[in-house]
Amino acid sequence: MSRILIIDDDDDLRMALSMRLASEGFQVEDAPGISGGLKVIESNPPDIIVMDVIMPEMDGLSALKKINSVTSKKIPVIIMTGTASLMEDVFRLEGAKGFLKKPFDSSKLLDQIRKIQAAS
Repeated sequence: MSRILIIDDDDDLRMALSMRLASEGFQVEDAPGISGGLKVIESNPPDIIVMDVIMPEMDGLSALKKINSVTSKKIPVIIMTGTASLMEDVFRLEGAKGFLKKPFDSSKLLDQIRKIQAAS
């Protein structure tokens, strides 16, 4: 089963998503910010990253570029955001494979993860 890394500064959301994905059989790691997420990515790259856009350390677009620069493995990234969906095109141009507007039902996240798995 796929290893999924959740990067979000919202502790409650990270915990809820971690529990939901783990209940579906995924191996889940989480990080409260991009620096912790980058450490995980560099030491043991996940199969899929689920990442918030607005975080204190670094904005999502900069974080996505940083993720793409620190690993030779092309890791599919699903972006979560509470901001306007007009940003979706910008993130897709930078390589994001999925985009979810908060709040969202976890089944939508699972659908996107399964699509990525099927394409791999």
